[in-house]
Order: sequence, then C-alpha cells, then structure tokens
Amino acid sequence: MKQQQVVELYRLFADHSIDCWLVGGWGVDALLGEQTRGHKDLDVLIRVEDVANVMRLLEARGFSLAYEWPENRWIEQDQRIRTAFVMSHADGSEVDIHALRIGTDGAPHPEWVTDRAVSKEDLTRTGTIGEMRVRCTTPGMQLRDHERYELPSEHAGDVELLRKVLDRED
Repeated sequence: MKQQQVVELYRLFADHSIDCWLVGGWGVDALLGEQTRGHKDLDVLIRVEDVANVMRLLEARGFSLAYEWPENRWIEQDQRIRTAFVMSHADGSEVDIHALRIGTDGAPHPEWVTDRAVSKEDLTRTGTIGEMRVRCTTPGMQLRDHERYELPSEHAGDVELLRKVLDRED
C-alpha cells in the first residue's frame, strides 16, 4: 500500500468522524515520521460502532471483504458486525481492521477474541505519514503486538526500529 493511499484513507475516515489508530508497519512508520519499507496493507484499530460505516466507505472505493481473522468475534448491533477482518482492493492493497469498544471510563476493550489488554495510554500517540498527523499506538503496544507471532524479516526490522524509538524516549 502506497503512502498516498494511507493518507487518503486516513483522511476519508477523519472526514466521516471515524477514530482510527494506525498499528503494524504503517504505525511504526508513523512513530518514526518516515516510511522505512514497503507495506502490502494498512493495519488499523477502529471503534466497533464504526465498523459498518468503514466497510461501506471502503466498498465504495473498490475494496471487498477478503478475510475474516480466526480471532473475529461477531457483535450484534443494528446488524451483525465483524471485529477482526481484512478488506482488499484489486490493486493488491489491503486494510486489516480490528475493532475496539471504548468504555464510559475511556478505556479501550478489544472486541475480537484476545487475551491482549489495551490501555488508554496505548492510544495516545500521534505520528506522521507524509505531511499528515495521524493517531497511532505507542511503541510499547507495537512491541507487544509483534511478540505474538513468529516474525517475518520485515517485521523483525520493525521491532528493531521500535526499540530505538523506546531507547530515545528513556
């Protein structure tokens, strides 16, 4: 996924009052303020109440449901809502979406099946993609996310970059 696509999608979500936090490769790049490698997808956290709207917006731009993650948990709202899935475009780009519920106390709660905790502080960072300020998760949360699976080489590079960010902050 190209940087311009990320900026356009982030702006699209913002224009529709959709809170979105970048995670994964683009989240790392946002923290660093520069693109460090190529990315096939954009990983985002969104509020569960925005899932249907996000899907409609992406479908209007040529994306379609490609994959439902094993950790998906269906939520009943006005309709059945997925909480962990991927939407793909014919150009090969993908948006990997996981949904959170923000409690009345402001604490985020993952709606997909996970033992992972997300704190309010984990969602407080901003970064830069191109010239655009974006919300992203903290370096600590990004590192915890990367510890959950065997890392491909490009993700191992992300971990090293995140450790450098954390070292600078200490």
